[in-house]
Amino acid sequence: SRTSWVAGIYSLHQDVDLERVYTWLPGPFSSNHAVKRLALYADTNTQLNASWSLDAGLRSERFEADYRDSDALNFEPSDTLYGGKLALNYHTANSNLLYGSISRGYKTGGFNTDGSLDTDLREFGTEVLWNLEAGFKGLLFREHLQTRAALFWMEREDVQISSSTLRLRSNGSTEFIDYIGNAAGGRNRGLELEARLLTDTVVQLYGALGLLDTEYQDFMNSAGDNLDGREQAHAPRYQFTVGGSWELAPTLVLDMNVQGRDSFYFSDSHSGQSDAYALLNA
Repeated sequence: SRTSWVAGIYSLHQDVDLERVYTWLPGPFSSNHAVKRLALYADTNTQLNASWSLDAGLRSERFEADYRDSDALNFEPSDTLYGGKLALNYHTANSNLLYGSISRGYKTGGFNTDGSLDTDLREFGTEVLWNLEAGFKGLLFREHLQTRAALFWMEREDVQISSSTLRLRSNGSTEFIDYIGNAAGGRNRGLELEARLLTDTVVQLYGALGLLDTEYQDFMNSAGDNLDGREQAHAPRYQFTVGGSWELAPTLVLDMNVQGRDSFYFSDSHSGQSDAYALLNA
């Protein structure tokens, strides 16, 4: 009676037919896209003793897709994928939780159908993620401070990235093409903190902080630039929220907070960056 478990089968079959009639095309564009996914999964929680427990989970999935269109594009990607998690948990006497975990996740590969991309840019592969994490969840200071903290280290293989390229048409105009590709590798590591002050008054205070360090590894982008060691796109070095709420009446609450974010790269295809900013919400 120390182990609880769940196991299951997941199945998806999706078939999409598209016909597009567009003024500047010589004829209607048509396509068919079929996807099949079949997965087996199991998850267990074992109570080792009064304080320690162990979580273990595993998922195996078969993925197949088939795409054909009137422009003579044809793709049939398929893959067998594995994911899982192993976590050791320590429950304190006052029900707080300390944990450490290792997990493996995946994102299926696919293909790009837009524009006049080169053949070697049409398809992209599966991304795999290994994540090491340690954290705390619970109440501190006589249960007045609700807290969550987590340290994580991620190793990414064949990182899926949003990229773009330019192609010159025969009439002299330029074609801009967005597509998804793969970087060789990537690393993400950081810290997440959340806290909420629980009081007996009508005022509640809360805050959150995220610190993130990312980099590409052995990656050359579509323009031929070496991005090894550069920060990944859409990965600000910090994010934060600080705010509070005031219960003006049983059915009326005033909430105000400041949300901030560091600058970040928009894409791996260029060096354009956002500005760091803060937003005041009320």
